[in-house]
Amino acid sequence: MKNNNFKSGKKKDNPFSEALASAMGIEKNDYENQRDINDSKLINQEEVSLKGIVDIYFEKKGRAGKMVTLLDFSGIEGDGLIELSKKIKKSCGVGGSLKKYILLLQGDVRSNCEKMLNDLGLNTKRIGG
Repeated sequence: MKNNNFKSGKKKDNPFSEALASAMGIEKNDYENQRDINDSKLINQEEVSLKGIVDIYFEKKGRAGKMVTLLDFSGIEGDGLIELSKKIKKSCGVGGSLKKYILLLQGDVRSNCEKMLNDLGLNTKRIGG
């Protein structure tokens, strides 16, 4: 039987980062505080300001029989597409990838995506069956 009680201790300092910080004139504590501030800014950027129509497709042709849902954001204007795609994948509980303006989601999750996008104020249009 495996023992999954992994305990991580304090991470050891990287000598290169200390040398770089001292060369730049930054003390170690200032560097760690700056990193924490930058990380919190990335987490809090969940503003989505998109407008337009999202096309929702369902495909399994050319994908070895695997079902995928495609969301086409090419008719959308605004910022926040990456954050929106992360929210959609998390809410549907599926994996996927964003390539340019098309979000590919694993499985048939058209109804979940449509509901979520409508709740965010985006118009959706189902294309195909």
